[in-house]
Amino acid sequence: MSDNVSSPKARNGEPREIRCTRDARELHAQGVYAEVEVTGPARYAVDRLEWNGYNPYVVVAEGYGYDFTGDHPGPPAITAAMRATRCELRVRPLLLEDVSDMASGRNFLDDFNQRHLMVPGGPQWREAASTALAESWSVALDPGMSIEEVYTRIVRNDVRTVHRQLVPLWRHKASSARVLQLEAPLGGSGLTLLDVVAGELRTDDLVFEAGFDDPRIGAVLARLTVEERRVTMAWAHPYTDSWTEAARFAGATDPEALGERVRRKLKRLGIEYARRRAPAGDEER
Repeated sequence: MSDNVSSPKARNGEPREIRCTRDARELHAQGVYAEVEVTGPARYAVDRLEWNGYNPYVVVAEGYGYDFTGDHPGPPAITAAMRATRCELRVRPLLLEDVSDMASGRNFLDDFNQRHLMVPGGPQWREAASTALAESWSVALDPGMSIEEVYTRIVRNDVRTVHRQLVPLWRHKASSARVLQLEAPLGGSGLTLLDVVAGELRTDDLVFEAGFDDPRIGAVLARLTVEERRVTMAWAHPYTDSWTEAARFAGATDPEALGERVRRKLKRLGIEYARRRAPAGDEER
C-alpha cells in the first residue's frame, strides 16, 4: 500500500484505501495478513473486519484501517456486496461496467445471493439481502479463515434470518406439515378451518363436559335452550371477543341476532335470580 504513513486518523482506525492491487490480493489470499509498503514490504496482522452498511475495511494490529475500493479488487464476495449495495441505493456505481449492467436490468443482489451466499434469488431473498447488507457490524478475524470466508459466513446467516422473518407464518411448516390460516377453506364444504376448530371447542368440550361449582351459573344455564347454552359457553371462551362471534362459533344461521338475544336473556335471568335470592328486607328497600 503506497503512501501509507502513520497518522492520528490511521491510528484511530479510520479507513485508508488499499492502493495497491497486489496488496488487496495479499489480503484475500492470506486471510489475516496485509502486506504494506512503507519503507519496504512489511506484513501486518489484521485484527478485525468491519462493515458499515456501505463499504468494508480491515483494521490491523497497529491501529491502521484500510478500505476496499472498487478501483482495486478485494475478496470477490465483498466486491459483489459493494456493487449490489451501490446499485440498490442508486449511488455512484462501483465499477464503470456496472452502469451498462444496471441499464440492462441486471440484478446485483441476485448475483450476490446466488454466486457468493449460495441462496436462491427472487424478490424475498433480494429484500433479505438488502436488509442484511444495510446492517453495520465488526468482527474479530479467525486466524484459520480468510476474509472472504468470514464475510460470507456472517452475511449468509443474516440473510437467512431476515428471510425467515419475511416469510408469512402460514407458509412455515411444523413437523413437515404446512401451517394453515384459520380462514383457509376446507374443500368444497363452504367451511373454514376456524369453523371446524372453533365449533368442536365450544359445542363439545365447553358445553357438554363442563361442570360448575357455583350454583348461580347452573341455575341460569338451566333456563336456556341447548342452542342458547352453546352460545353462552362459546362467549365464555377467551378466544371469543363478542356475542356475535360466540353465536357464529355455536353454529347460528343469524349470529348477530342470536348473540344479542342470548345476551339480553342472560342479563334478565341474572337480575331475576338476584332478586329471588335477596332477603325480603332488601327487596322492600
